Amino acid sequence: MAAAVLVAAAVLLIINLSNKMTLRLSDSDTGEVYLELPVKDMDRFSVTYIHSVHQTPVIETYEIRGTDIYVVEAKFYTFGAGMQTDYPEGVTYHYDDDGGIVCTGYNIYCKDLIYCVGKVSDHVLDCGGTEYSLRDICGRGSLVAFTIEE
Repeated sequence: MAAAVLVAAAVLLIINLSNKMTLRLSDSDTGEVYLELPVKDMDRFSVTYIHSVHQTPVIETYEIRGTDIYVVEAKFYTFGAGMQTDYPEGVTYHYDDDGGIVCTGYNIYCKDLIYCVGKVSDHVLDCGGTEYSLRDICGRGSLVAFTIEE
């Protein structure tokens, strides 16, 4: 067991040394770092949560461009309260196989990307195909800042 932990730590260290960029999740008030994940330019990550009114999933997808984060896509399951109905030029939507509404064509710079972790339902980060519960990592009600660090 201890050998497996050491191997995993060594792999993460090698990844971090060879890839100097990280997606950092930190407390927006204190700066306490909750999580750092290796990323590279043009990688994408998403945050999924349950819409408080509709009780359906919302998936917001972001793209890393240098040290900047851009919104590039959103998926949700119903129009209505709290959901965008006017879209910027270039944004289109279509229905996918499971009935989700997928909006693409966003190109919106996020100067400050902060999520308030759900107290009722979780926010889940998907980065590199691995899911991370923000509730487990950061705590319910935490204000979590997402930044790209070199």
